[in-house]
Amino acid sequence: MGDSGTAGNTTTVSWVPVLEQLRGFNFGPGRAYNVAQGGATTSSVLSSGQHTELASLVNDGDVTFGALLIGTNDFGANGTGALIASGLLTGQPLQDWLDQRANNIITATDTVLSAGPEGFLLFGVADVTLLPGGRSLITTPEQKQRVGDAVDEINRQIRGYAETSGIAYFDTAAAMRDLLGGTTASLGGVSINLTTGNSDPHHFFRDQIHPNVLGNGVIANMVIASLNEAYGAGIAPLSDYELLQMAGLENEYVEETLSTVDLSPYIVVPEPASALLLLFAVPAFAAAARWTAFLLGMLIAAAACCARGEEAPGEFDWSIFRLPPADAIAAPGAIDPPVEELPEVPVEEPEPPAEEEAVEEVEGDDPEPVPDAVWYQPSTWFIPPYWDVGFQFGLNNATGNTEASSMQVGGNVKRKTEETVFTLKMQYSQGRNNGVENENQAFMMGRNEWTLGESPWSLFVTGTLEYDQFRAFDLRLASHAGLSYLFFDTERLEVAGRVGSGVSREYGGPDDEYIPEASFGGDFEWCITEAQKFSTNVDYYPDWSDFTDYRINTEAGWEIALDGPMDISLKLSVIDRYDSTPNGRKHNDLSTAMLVIWKP
Repeated sequence: MGDSGTAGNTTTVSWVPVLEQLRGFNFGPGRAYNVAQGGATTSSVLSSGQHTELASLVNDGDVTFGALLIGTNDFGANGTGALIASGLLTGQPLQDWLDQRANNIITATDTVLSAGPEGFLLFGVADVTLLPGGRSLITTPEQKQRVGDAVDEINRQIRGYAETSGIAYFDTAAAMRDLLGGTTASLGGVSINLTTGNSDPHHFFRDQIHPNVLGNGVIANMVIASLNEAYGAGIAPLSDYELLQMAGLENEYVEETLSTVDLSPYIVVPEPASALLLLFAVPAFAAAARWTAFLLGMLIAAAACCARGEEAPGEFDWSIFRLPPADAIAAPGAIDPPVEELPEVPVEEPEPPAEEEAVEEVEGDDPEPVPDAVWYQPSTWFIPPYWDVGFQFGLNNATGNTEASSMQVGGNVKRKTEETVFTLKMQYSQGRNNGVENENQAFMMGRNEWTLGESPWSLFVTGTLEYDQFRAFDLRLASHAGLSYLFFDTERLEVAGRVGSGVSREYGGPDDEYIPEASFGGDFEWCITEAQKFSTNVDYYPDWSDFTDYRINTEAGWEIALDGPMDISLKLSVIDRYDSTPNGRKHNDLSTAMLVIWKP
């Protein structure tokens, strides 16, 4: 995938035929597997369908390795590069523009990776200040710095993506600055012009932006070096003599110069599969263990607080914390307290019962023993009236010009008593478009609240787990605790708010560290009629160290009960997860679904 630098144009070829002719690369009949298009930008790669076309070729088994070199035309389109150089495009508008370029590249690559190629090579965006057109238009050090910084910001994001996705990345801008930053370079002992475009083969560029024959040969060597370094391809690099021979300059060859340059510092090598598995499995296993312990602790705490037999409801009962009776323990060296002696009271001996009565008493049933007091009765944990359980399922399918399918499954569990409220939510969704997976995510949330008697205040502990194949991280775990306040609690309306603090961590992403977070949230549930219910909840998690770095999870649902012997209802669901720092991905993940809910 890419632009004319990969597709070629009317005046110049690209690095693709160089590899095809000199190293036998298979780009299909008529180079059908090269889906790059001249003039492409990071946006038009998506709008023209380059990414879905290459993904289909991978799905069909025609293509095993993919590559993407794009971004140069984005700086030329609409004079954006000039606006950046002059300082007219700066601040947040510039950052938004750069984020979108990176997100376009990531989306295109993600689409191909979801088809399962053996490998992928992602090129960083070229430093446009070193192209002949850039050299003539971007002249002052300040202008070069502004544009160079913009290029580096895009490359920072897509390099981080490549590292977390386990694919090869070539730092094009860094290589250009080191190898092509001067006015000339030596290739095979021949001086090559780097500053102007000309069809003369002694020039690296043919025009203002496109490489000449030798330039395409150098790019081809970058591809070879990346495949060798990252995937152990074992392909012989192109020698300086081969490149000069291709340009018709073999008679000027003196010695190998450029081919001896080590390109490995510019290549990000994906971790081996076993290493990736180990790096992910260790923290994930530890996190899963902490998550399991957390949920188990909530269950035990809820059982201990809620299921204590037939005790009267209402006032908060602290008996869960009481010690056993004093006569059940004996502390070493304990001395019984003095007891005041009371005068003896004569006791009259009762008359012995009649013989028949005595016999009846002996033959009668023994009185039932009084059970000892217990702290809780586990059997009451499963009493049905306390529980509200539902399973949901949704399916969408389209055929014809577009083959698309999506599926969502999940469940909701709520146990409410006078002392506690336990909530558990689980959701998984998966989707494909034209045979290419474009959605694969899971979410789990568990929360337990302990009421403080008849007070509207309560204590809460919450844990969440998030997985999304197409976000910048593999797994996010978070846990928060704090106070909750019940504003309304009627038969038809329940409104509550929460405030607390906690920590989150993203595994397998660029921000793989613990982040201290504040927690603000609220729940709203309204039974419109006996057959309709609307509910929504919002949770806001700002970083304690920087409130401009935050997450917002929002969910809303409208349920309509259906008539019938089974407790089945329809639900219109809207879920949005917002991240202010998506690391090159989109800020919002919005999903809507029509679901069927069954409550056993």
